[in-house]
Amino acid sequence: MPYFFSTKLSPQTQSVTLSPEESHHVRRVFRKSRGETIHLTNGEGWLATAIIDSVEGKGITCRIEHLEQVPPSPSHRITIALSTIRPNRLDWAVEKLTELGIGTIQPLFCTYTTVKSFKQDHLKKIAISAIKQSEQTYLPRLLSPVPLLEWLLHPTLEKIPNRVVAHQEATSIPLADYRPNSPLEDMVAVIGPEGGFHSTEIERLKSHDFIPVELGEQVLRTETAAIVSASLLKLNLRRKKSGNSKWKLLGY
Repeated sequence: MPYFFSTKLSPQTQSVTLSPEESHHVRRVFRKSRGETIHLTNGEGWLATAIIDSVEGKGITCRIEHLEQVPPSPSHRITIALSTIRPNRLDWAVEKLTELGIGTIQPLFCTYTTVKSFKQDHLKKIAISAIKQSEQTYLPRLLSPVPLLEWLLHPTLEKIPNRVVAHQEATSIPLADYRPNSPLEDMVAVIGPEGGFHSTEIERLKSHDFIPVELGEQVLRTETAAIVSASLLKLNLRRKKSGNSKWKLLGY
């Protein structure tokens, strides 16, 4: 059953009139009509089973049949902090990180960051489309860009005990071998720009307990490194939770 988005869902909601954009998707893309059932989410965990009551003008009104609060998945504890990059590549990164169920996306300005444009409303629309496509009920927290060294001093970082930075050096460990302390604890991975990190940034990251990790033999673009990091952290959470050292590529 297809998912659609509405910010109007709440425990008191009995009916919802969809936005013109969502109504267009219901009628023209999925060809749904009066009396048919759809799913609605508000991106904050609420999931509704709704019946299309009326189709008038550019709006569709739905009657809520069932509403539940869906618990977040373990991957919602993951933060990906990545350097801003070209808009089309950042679009792709946000879309895929959302599909993976990542909880927070923190854009960063690093010393060697070359692109500093950031359109938050545009990226939120991409994230909304991604949770509908992947049938999820939680949008990621899409934060405003901040300089890396300033972000390291932010109080919220103190609440994230598991910290890694994608940076290859003699002491780096494969991210595939990294184990979080607990599957119930938050995790963060930092991804730099294509020019890499300045030596000062690496030293500051290490001083804030970030562990250097490597993602493989290939040199990856920022957006690719972000997706690889998110995927490996997600699988590592699963392995830690299950106590199984084998990879589980399916069913998670």
